Amino acid sequence: ASNQGTHWTNADAYLDVFFRDLLPPTKEHRSSMLQDLRAGRATEIDALCGQVVEQGARFGIGTPVNAALRVLVKAREERAR
Repeated sequence: ASNQGTHWTNADAYLDVFFRDLLPPTKEHRSSMLQDLRAGRATEIDALCGQVVEQGARFGIGTPVNAALRVLVKAREERAR
């Protein structure tokens, strides 16, 4: 919708690379967001899911999963405080 390209021709091509090449070497990693939540710190959820939600609204595209994740992570941040 924003006229931006990616390295992949479609979502399935990306998912193939993601599951085959990108995910396996990082399976033992703990994301910075998980580390922040465990430490009771604010996360970067607004910069990640928040931006997806904002861009979706800008282009009239629903982003319910990102919106829900944002709400859930924000609730977890508040609970930690």
